[in-house]
Amino acid sequence: MLSVLIVEDEYEAAQRLHRMLMKWEPNTRVIGIADSIEKSVAILKSGNTPDLILLDIHIADGISFEIFEQVDVSCSVILTTAYDEYWQKSFELNSIDYLLKPISEDRLFKSLNKFRKLFEIQANRIVDSHWLRSMNSPKTRYRIRFLVDMGPAIGMIAVEQIAYFLAKEKLIEIHTFDGNHYQIKTSLDQLEEELEPRTFFRANRQVLVAARSIVKLHQYFNYKVKLELNPKTDTEIVISRQNVTAFKEWLSLN
Repeated sequence: MLSVLIVEDEYEAAQRLHRMLMKWEPNTRVIGIADSIEKSVAILKSGNTPDLILLDIHIADGISFEIFEQVDVSCSVILTTAYDEYWQKSFELNSIDYLLKPISEDRLFKSLNKFRKLFEIQANRIVDSHWLRSMNSPKTRYRIRFLVDMGPAIGMIAVEQIAYFLAKEKLIEIHTFDGNHYQIKTSLDQLEEELEPRTFFRANRQVLVAARSIVKLHQYFNYKVKLELNPKTDTEIVISRQNVTAFKEWLSLN
């Protein structure tokens, strides 16, 4: 879920941006609508850091660039303004676009889609760096089994029996080589910490896959790689372009 701060001192303009955001992505979380430098700084200093700021340059108490002089902001920014003389200043910020008012829905969506691609690339780099850190700093002990609900009984699944883990809403499905699957309450982030990194790889945000389960690799559009697994799954398993190099390096060690 992406979080956004709207900095805009015109009420109707702020509400229109809010409506367009919800139309673009209904799960977007707007952490606040600030109409001044003071309110913007207060929100950013509260620790509720957004992934993106929609920033009007001229607001009630001055030029919004002053916000960045009072608080360290590392998130992306889309500038919105009725003036075009500030576009050079935008290069000093983490600005991904400069939108002149009145802002059309189509123009805003293009900027937001550009931001989403950059956001996903950054997320994939985090996945890569986590794996590299795990390989360079191995733990001495890793998870060897899981307790799972088997109806009236509690069963034990050895890690060697597991082909892959799938994230499904708030649960994780364990899929075993014999074609069965079981649900556990945890997260893929937690599993990455508990499992041997040479055995399991975080393919994407939804899947943690064992090397033994990979049957075939397929070239996919935009230099991605699609995995064919055993047992088969209806979920499409795609390695992003940014993650392919780390994946191939990991696979070569198995």
